Amino acid sequence: MAQEMYKHDALLHLIWTVATVDTTPGAGKSVTPEEDSYLDTVRKQEGINIVWADFNAKRKSLENSRERIIDEACKALRGCGKEW
Repeated sequence: MAQEMYKHDALLHLIWTVATVDTTPGAGKSVTPEEDSYLDTVRKQEGINIVWADFNAKRKSLENSRERIIDEACKALRGCGKEW
């Protein structure tokens, strides 16, 4: 089973979910190179160390459902202070 989602994971999952909104299910690559680059830029800027295999496993455990991913991300962010 995939690891629990934490605030940094949640941030990246939300960005990924927004990036994939305009993709067609079953299409090859789900995001543009620019969107992929933006995700990596946020990761670097925020100093997030992430194992992409775990990130992908979490999405798969949530059946790549945007609603479930967003719900899990929101749960992870509820405990964060307003400054974050």
